[in-house]
Amino acid sequence: MVITLNTLESHPWESANILRCPVDAADFQAYIFQLLFFNRICNVWFEEY
Repeated sequence: MVITLNTLESHPWESANILRCPVDAADFQAYIFQLLFFNRICNVWFEEY
């Protein structure tokens, strides 16, 4: 079986769609704000140390 680049690139995306399960778009807001906050803390820490 030959695996093409397109198949290889789409496999992780499809796996993520299966694991994500149906979530309301408003619920993603809680996840995104937490990730942005954590990213900001990490960036400040890396700049200072």
